[in-house]
Amino acid sequence: MSASGFPADNFFFAGYLSKTDSEREAKLEKARRSGTTCVLYESVHRIEWTLENINMVYGNFHEIFVARELTKLHERHYRGTVLDIIREMEREKAEGHSMLGELTIVIAP
Repeated sequence: MSASGFPADNFFFAGYLSKTDSEREAKLEKARRSGTTCVLYESVHRIEWTLENINMVYGNFHEIFVARELTKLHERHYRGTVLDIIREMEREKAEGHSMLGELTIVIAP
């Protein structure tokens, strides 16, 4: 969370989101209404789906931070709007870069 640069004095920890759309959107909406920084985890297999859910609840231009492979050799950080990060991950995928492990997503208040 400290690497995100978002306020850390008060935050909403969502953990892993549910596999059902309605529960995922409800938890994201609760986080958005809290008005605080939100932290959640996601697998590489569901990251695109989760980013789309964040985009639906928070909007295209909301700032987020995504970190993958934290504390490992190939640690990678993404920071920008939801759309920026979706495009960056799509570009990397098209170039043949594989994504491994779990991701930490930090959503600005």
